[in-house]
Amino acid sequence: MLAVLPLLVSTSIRGGCVVVTGASRGLGVGIARAFATEGAATVCLVARSEAGLQSVCRGLAAEHPN
Repeated sequence: MLAVLPLLVSTSIRGGCVVVTGASRGLGVGIARAFATEGAATVCLVARSEAGLQSVCRGLAAEHPN
């Protein structure tokens, strides 16, 4: 795990594409929000709960309109 950390710290997600599983609640929401805040061009949300996913998607779109 320690060998991976320097790579993660030095890699920028700005302009990139990410997939977040479990994105309808808890840590998944926080991770999706963090990627959007850091400038990911596309944040693909995946979850078992469509209603929860729609809510998170609307919230992220409102917070990060571009």
